[in-house]
This record gives sequence, structure tokens and C-alpha cells, in this order.
Amino acid sequence: MVAARWAYLLCFAWAILSAGRSISAAAPADDKAPVKIEAAFVPASGKLPARLILTAEIEKKWHVYSITQGKGGPYPTKIKLDENAAYKLAGDFTAVPKADAHKEAIFNDLLVETHEGKVTWWVPVEVSADFDPAKTPIAGKLTYQACNDENCLPPTPVKFTTKVIDAAAAEKLIAPPEAKK
Repeated sequence: MVAARWAYLLCFAWAILSAGRSISAAAPADDKAPVKIEAAFVPASGKLPARLILTAEIEKKWHVYSITQGKGGPYPTKIKLDENAAYKLAGDFTAVPKADAHKEAIFNDLLVETHEGKVTWWVPVEVSADFDPAKTPIAGKLTYQACNDENCLPPTPVKFTTKVIDAAAAEKLIAPPEAKK
């Protein structure tokens, strides 16, 4: 069993190296990371529920994998909230814009889903009646793997804490790109 794992890891490493990519031994310091994360909370207004919004600004020539990336390939982006009785997710995350899906030879032509430039994930959030986002911001961790044409960084966890924004600011973040023109 142990030998089989080592063989798999060696084959995976060989596949990455033979395709001209390598995995960096360590993630860059936060100030040099190719991905910057911002988190916001939008209180419920009218018929719209409260929402959690996470935005990733991705440096040119880098990409991250989607939260819906299938198994057997690259590390998908993962979002996890800290446990707190004051809030919980009330649905699934939506990515804006949607990920670019394409087959990648390094993963035996598996369909991979990537984001470049900027991506915003949002989700409805259920909050308790006495929830005050100024006193108890929503907190959690977003873990991503950033890659470029030459290498992939190891999965990088980033802790986040929300700031409160209004509905108008939220709509600018989660409107599809074609709606912003």
C-alpha cells in the first residue's frame, strides 16, 4: 500500500515536470502571493437575503481552480466558514464570472475549471435575529492553488474576515461581466 502511494506520487510529479510545470516547495509570503482575497457581508435588504461575498484578484499569467473542480485533477478552491451560531450558509456559492472549462493534458485530458484575473464567489447567508456584522464579522478560510505556465504553488489557505458593504456595492461585485458594460 505504501509502495503504491509512492509510485502514484512519483508518477504525478513526473507528469507535472514533463509538462513543463513544477510545484513550488513553499507558498510565497502574503505580500508576494499571486492571489489577493477580500471578503464582504451584505445585510438583507428588501427581497434580497444577506450575502457573503469573496473576491479573488489574480495576478496576470496566474490562475486558480474553481470551487466545483472535479476529482482526479488539480486542487479546487475551498471555502469554509468558522463555526458560529450567529451565521451559516443558506445555499451554494456562485462564481462570477463562471470558470473557464477546458481539457488539460497534464491531467489526462480531464476537464479543468479555472479563473483568471478576478473572480467573485457569493452565497446567501442565514443570520440570527441578533446578529450584528460590525461586532461579529463573518470569518473563515479560503484555500486556493495558484498555477501559471511554469509551476503550481501548493494549496494556500487565506483567513478572511468580512467588512460590511451596502447592496449597491454588492451588485457591482456580483454582476456578470456582460452586465457591467
